Amino acid sequence: MMVDKNLILKEAAKLFIRYGIKTITMDDVANEIHISKRTLYELFNNKHDLVNEIVSSHINTENELLKKIISESENAIDIMLKSSRFILHMYSKLRPSVLFDLKRFYPDIWEKVEHFNNDYIRQMIENNLVRGIREEVYRNDIEPKILSTFYTLQLQVFSDDSNKNLSEFEFDKLTKQFFSYHLHGIMSQKGLEYFKNKENINL
Repeated sequence: MMVDKNLILKEAAKLFIRYGIKTITMDDVANEIHISKRTLYELFNNKHDLVNEIVSSHINTENELLKKIISESENAIDIMLKSSRFILHMYSKLRPSVLFDLKRFYPDIWEKVEHFNNDYIRQMIENNLVRGIREEVYRNDIEPKILSTFYTLQLQVFSDDSNKNLSEFEFDKLTKQFFSYHLHGIMSQKGLEYFKNKENINL
């Protein structure tokens, strides 16, 4: 029987997100997908290998989707709106238990997550701010590297589902306020006029 490796990655990821990485065994994964443990080990050497491929696949997918957003957007404001919405959804699906397990039991894999969050996404935001200044839709007195660091740190709050201060609000309302707060702090008059005149912004 042909086994879809991508399906295994997808279903295993669901288990890890639901129950945490530490508590789920290779037996649990095999049983959930209705395959033999032997078949699972033919595709993945061990649990570490499985977790590593899940994280790598996730990062590669997010990377490609963000590149597509950048290439298809009209200007820096459009990129910020679309990419921020996407990134926030990505963070909202993470669970503190999963992050904790990665950091404690799979430090080498955790480094990949840290690199993606703190380096790739931060650099993407910095590039956006530089582009926005060039397009004159952002103020020319902002510091892209500093603001991109602040922004990345703020995004991580959305992955903390234990934060009681945020749990009472609907996700859509939170993201709309977050976007508005951030953009109004960096937009120039030209950018503000564009933002106000743009119809049907997909927030």
